[in-house]
Amino acid sequence: VSGGAITGTLRGYVVADAFRDAAGNPSVAANGQQSFDTQAPTQSVTAAQLFADVPVANTPVAPGDPSTDPTPRLTISLDAVLAIDETLQLFRDGGVTVVGSFIGGSPATIFTYTEATTLGAGAHSYSAQIIDSAGNIRALDLVVGAGGAADPYTFTI
Repeated sequence: VSGGAITGTLRGYVVADAFRDAAGNPSVAANGQQSFDTQAPTQSVTAAQLFADVPVANTPVAPGDPSTDPTPRLTISLDAVLAIDETLQLFRDGGVTVVGSFIGGSPATIFTYTEATTLGAGAHSYSAQIIDSAGNIRALDLVVGAGGAADPYTFTI
């Protein structure tokens, strides 16, 4: 199958005596099917905002700006709910380890992650993706309107 992301079912049929093994035994008639899914999730970010609570609670931190809070809070708004088989995953500092995740199946479209680790001084970033149960991934653009396909949300402490 080629030409884009699709879902469907592959079916195969083998007629009797179509093949013989090394001992000369004939194949028996058989059929089978296998479902497939190459369709990535389709949600997009409508807004993403980092908030600092130090020294003043709920202070917005724009992408690329400094923050005085070593445990900031990131809020992500999606244009549609997560399906039951989809998970929103957050990564920090270009890492491959998920630092936060939200499982689909609820009517929520706004997700908030509060940093569990005290971040050190320097540059930091958050990136996000949605992954479904078939392993299809959609990288999310956390800097809405910046023109990048999947820009991370960067800030400094």
